[in-house]
Amino acid sequence: MQNLVCLQLVLFSILWILKAEKTVGLDWPVTSASVKLLGIFPQQTDVESKNDMWALHCLSMFRAAILLSQQYNIKFQEEFLGYDEIITDHDVMATVDHTCTKVSTSNIVGFVGPAYSSEARYLASFSYRLGIISVSYSATSPDLSTIDNGAFYRVVPSDENTVLSITILFQQYKWKSSIIIYQNDEFGINGMQLLKQKFSDMSITTREIIKFDMNEQNFQIDFQQTLVNSLSRIVILWADRKTTTTILKKAFDENLLGSDFLWILTTTISLDHFNQRQKQALVGILTIEPVKGNYVNQSINTTLLNEAYKIWKYYQPDTFPGDENVNSYALYTFDATWAFILSFEKLCSMQLSCLQIQNASNCYDRRFFNSKKYYDIMKTVSFLGISGEVKFSNRTADRVGHLYYIIKNIQPLNTQINSIDYLPVLKWDVDSTEWLFYKNQSDDIIWPNLSKTVPKDYKSIKGNEIFISNKVLYL
Repeated sequence: MQNLVCLQLVLFSILWILKAEKTVGLDWPVTSASVKLLGIFPQQTDVESKNDMWALHCLSMFRAAILLSQQYNIKFQEEFLGYDEIITDHDVMATVDHTCTKVSTSNIVGFVGPAYSSEARYLASFSYRLGIISVSYSATSPDLSTIDNGAFYRVVPSDENTVLSITILFQQYKWKSSIIIYQNDEFGINGMQLLKQKFSDMSITTREIIKFDMNEQNFQIDFQQTLVNSLSRIVILWADRKTTTTILKKAFDENLLGSDFLWILTTTISLDHFNQRQKQALVGILTIEPVKGNYVNQSINTTLLNEAYKIWKYYQPDTFPGDENVNSYALYTFDATWAFILSFEKLCSMQLSCLQIQNASNCYDRRFFNSKKYYDIMKTVSFLGISGEVKFSNRTADRVGHLYYIIKNIQPLNTQINSIDYLPVLKWDVDSTEWLFYKNQSDDIIWPNLSKTVPKDYKSIKGNEIFISNKVLYL
């Protein structure tokens, strides 16, 4: 009897392993290369569907780019480039500490990341001290454009473009006032200040500016009364994914969603965080995000894209969300990594000992020998990436050339009200002066309260008392 039980356990274990292998696929290979790029990625929450796990998408495309360079037999100093990674949790000093540890124990020749603007300036300074480069895939703060030490670039568009796109949207729908809610870190503060200034230049009134304290996870004012009493009804929320989700839940609790407020988000969040009643209240929200070129009928490198997807699906098919559902930041991650690969390829074609590092036990004392040539090459990098044309210059840390955005609208996707998700409705090129319909005019935006009428930016006086001299009018 005991032998039978043991046999059953063995058979169960074998079946479980076979099932796991079928579901998960292979593990990503551990690289033994002596020279590596360090990927810096945020912690991924487990509650999101695989379509919305953007941090995991970025990590996967980082690995895919390195492995693709190996498949293409691209070598540096007669060996392949490898990768290493750290996972961060919005703690700047912890990120720097983990990065220092990796630099001390490996020959790190570049940072792909970080994800957050609050980390980017610290990592840019650290990169410069080491004589290497950091290329971010999602740090969008406009203030980062001023970093001019040659050690920092970003593939993701600056929020300066997001501000311009919002301003054009306001002009297009003839909105003249707004409420700005922002999170109190570098990303939120810089975005809010830039948007407020741009609105002022275009004679758009900012009625309220509301700060969300990230440490306290709350507002320092009466959130509900401030919005209700405001003369504006257009709310722009400038915050990261986690904070945006928190604020929208608070707004739902205060009955500020699905009423007479239009919310515009600068971050696309997962709807998996909301129950069905909350999702119904989110209908009408607009979200603005940068996208790859082919979303607006522009060229991208489909060869690299398909090869990268093939690698991802080979090693971790269970996490691959489908070709059309890979997050845009993951595409920027691949292009950031590929920019390094092309730069190293050019650098190593000029001299044999191209990726030499002066070793030291203290991470801050390590130095990349060929930093000047390295910096000069990255300034001139230009290629057709999987997100579109990727080009840098010596004038800015930003990607230059054509950049593209879309607006998605949260709405019921069919006759079933329970089927609520994002639908692309508008598209914009940074060189354009107007938003265009994403496909055609049948892509109607569903505004709050399931309305097809463009909302006004001002508070309705219907149902309020108006005092004129000694008379009271009821509207």
